[in-house]
Amino acid sequence: MGNKEQFVLFLSDLHVGSYWGLWHPDCEMKKSAAMEEGSKWTLNDFQKPLWEYWLDLCDWLKPHPPDIIISLADLIDGAAPKRWGGELVTDKAEIQIEATLMLLRMLPIKPGITEFLGVSSSPYHDIKFFSAMNDIAKGWTVKRNGEREIAVKGKYLGRAGIIDILGHKIQLYHGSSQAYVYREMLKARARLFATESMHIGKIPDFEAIVNGHQHFWLHMKTAWHDGKDFQMVACPAFQAQTDFMAWRDPNKLTPDIGVAYARVTKDRIDFDRRLYPTPVGILKPVKAGRR
Repeated sequence: MGNKEQFVLFLSDLHVGSYWGLWHPDCEMKKSAAMEEGSKWTLNDFQKPLWEYWLDLCDWLKPHPPDIIISLADLIDGAAPKRWGGELVTDKAEIQIEATLMLLRMLPIKPGITEFLGVSSSPYHDIKFFSAMNDIAKGWTVKRNGEREIAVKGKYLGRAGIIDILGHKIQLYHGSSQAYVYREMLKARARLFATESMHIGKIPDFEAIVNGHQHFWLHMKTAWHDGKDFQMVACPAFQAQTDFMAWRDPNKLTPDIGVAYARVTKDRIDFDRRLYPTPVGILKPVKAGRR
């Protein structure tokens, strides 16, 4: 692709460490992890399909590794204090971070080219108050087939950031919980605030906003200036439907599983997604009543 096209992969809401989230089955426990040191977590019925989806994603990326990997945060689940630490593989930040890095090292990369960018998580999920993403965004090394180690350089953008890819500026931040009925209205409201702030000169211009947090895929395009579209993107997650989601509303809070990606050229940004079936608590109807 070179400089003519940049392939950008967006990851969001893996919630590594959650009983419902993605987990690397080879990650070993350390001391004080509520499991025997050196033991490994056995994937449950929600994590098994997520792991298979992750393997499929890595295979799908092999012919076209990303130039840029962007995390919209909540890569780890944290200590889950509102659930008293329940529904967790482990509440230890260092083990959750190690499992996350093991997953990231599986992603195909372009040696010497692929870079990683990340924004901060919601405070609830980052045990170390935003430093977990800071640690992960330092980058990592990959060593495959006995070859020399390849470095993936990273950069931490803080709570929010604006990146420039081939002249196209994209605003990135995790997102927040807001009341909504229509998903489109939620994003249209964010677009309204953004365009107003740009118009009166409070913030720099950009032509797209990409968020995580909502755990669903949504892509909206409206007319913008200079012949461009203004685009709003909500990224899918890699966490199954949790008990909390099912309790609140099992039909509204049914997450989309997968990733978003973009192909960026000098003339345009094309967003798309790769989605997988959603693991939910009730897998099939249960027969009831006398026959």
